[in-house]
Amino acid sequence: MPITDVLSPSITEKFLNVSNYIEPKKAELARKYKKEIEEGNPVIAEKMEKELIDYALDYLGDDPSLDLYLSGARSNIGNHFKNMYIMKGAIKDPDPNAKK
Repeated sequence: MPITDVLSPSITEKFLNVSNYIEPKKAELARKYKKEIEEGNPVIAEKMEKELIDYALDYLGDDPSLDLYLSGARSNIGNHFKNMYIMKGAIKDPDPNAKK
């Protein structure tokens, strides 16, 4: 189960709090791409994801918590790490006429 990654003794506090570091950058990108996001452009969401993943990896550097992801033995950065700590990504609106 993915929750074992969070409960693993090899996970550091820096890694668990990476979302706090990423949040200002995510807000900056949301402002920068506000028009495209409101238009529902999925390409922008993917661009933001990649930029935020790179930003997080740069911040984490050689943190031992990344071994779990970089080894390829369990989980991966583009899916599990991104969904847990960065953002879910673009999701198709099943009913664009529904009240929001």
